[in-house]
Amino acid sequence: MNQENIDAIIAGLGLSDLDTEQKEPIVAAITDLLETRMSDVLSKQMSDSQYAEFEKFLKAGDDAAAWQYISLVVPNYNDLLQAEMDKVKSEFATQASELVHAANEHRQAVQELAQLDLEQPAEDTQATTATAPAGTASGSAGTPPSSPLV
Repeated sequence: MNQENIDAIIAGLGLSDLDTEQKEPIVAAITDLLETRMSDVLSKQMSDSQYAEFEKFLKAGDDAAAWQYISLVVPNYNDLLQAEMDKVKSEFATQASELVHAANEHRQAVQELAQLDLEQPAEDTQATTATAPAGTASGSAGTPPSSPLV
């Protein structure tokens, strides 16, 4: 799938404003789903030998030849792709509003935490440094760590 198609779906779902790291798993899921579905659609549109020929181009990394071949063998490829994109968009639409809401809550929480950090005075690190009694250093062979959490 080309990035332009994925961007169109993301925009259509109202997810364009998400941060890149928030978009990445969504883009990956949409890309995988579209590739799987288009592979299925193409396999139904082509004979086994035509599909094998198409796969040869892809495996060789010759995308230009693969898409040229598709345009000859499946002239309505763009229509088929658009139909699958529309299906994916409608399937993701419900989840999209939930994702935007969760992303907005996450941003607000991060901003609140950042504000709290600015309001907290720096601690005196010398007063909180503790030393272990001689012979009880954690990590020595046969001696358990002195932390009750371990």
